[in-house]
Amino acid sequence: MTHFIWTILAVLLAMGCTQPLPPAPDRAPPEAMPAIRGRPVIVFATGLAPLSERFSNTRLIFTEAFSRLGYDFVLESMPWERALVAAQEGRVDGEAGRVRELRQLADLPRLLLVDVVVAAPRIYAWTGDPTVEIHSWKALAEESGLVGYLGGIKRTERLLTGQLPPDRLVRLRRPESGFAMLANDRLRFFVHGDRGTKRTEHPPQPGIRRAGVLETYYNYPYLNQRHRALVEPLSIQLRQLSQEQAFAHLFH
Repeated sequence: MTHFIWTILAVLLAMGCTQPLPPAPDRAPPEAMPAIRGRPVIVFATGLAPLSERFSNTRLIFTEAFSRLGYDFVLESMPWERALVAAQEGRVDGEAGRVRELRQLADLPRLLLVDVVVAAPRIYAWTGDPTVEIHSWKALAEESGLVGYLGGIKRTERLLTGQLPPDRLVRLRRPESGFAMLANDRLRFFVHGDRGTKRTEHPPQPGIRRAGVLETYYNYPYLNQRHRALVEPLSIQLRQLSQEQAFAHLFH
C-alpha cells in the first residue's frame, strides 16, 4: 500500500511539472510596451567657459526659447574658432552668440542670423602695468609692447589687425594663456572680454588688472541653414523672453 501511494504521488508531481506556467497577469510582453520618444534636440556651440555665469545665462535663455517651440536644447563649449566652424559645417545646429556683421567678416554662407540681441559683452585691455589706462582701440595702438588676443573672435581680430602691425600681435587659443603671459611679462596687453570665463572677473595672477574698456558690442545667435524655418519663430520667442521679468536680466 505504501508503495502504491508513493507511485501515485510521483505521477501527480510529474504531471504538475510538465504543465505550462500561466502568463503573468496584467503585464504586456516587452514588445507591446509603447516606445518613449523625447523631443527633438537643438545643439548650439559657444566659446563660453561652461562654468561661467554667461554660459549659464545663455543656456537658460535658449533652453526656454526652444522649449516653447517644442525642442530640447544643449549648449556645447569649445574653442571660439571651432564653435564657428562646427556651426557653419552643420556639426551643430547653430552658434549661440556672434556679432551682427559676422558674415561680412568671414565666409560663412550657411549661417543665418537670428536678429535678436542676446548679450552685450565688453572688451577689455588687460595688463600688469599699474599705471596705464586704455579706453579705445586707438589708444591701445599708440601704446608699445606685445598685444595678445584670442583667435576665432572675428570682430576683435579685424580691429586689432587693422590698427596694429603683425609683429605686435600674439594670437592665442585660451584666455588662461593670455593671463599667464601677462604675469610672466611676455605680453604688455591682453585683449579679452567678459565672454564667459571666471578669470575675466578674477584673474588667477596677482597684479593683473583691466586697463579699460575698449568696446561694448552686441551678440546675436546664428542657425545653420538647414534650420531656416526656425529663424523667425526663434526670434519671436527670444524677443518675448527679453521682455519677461524672469528672463530679461539674462540678456545683459
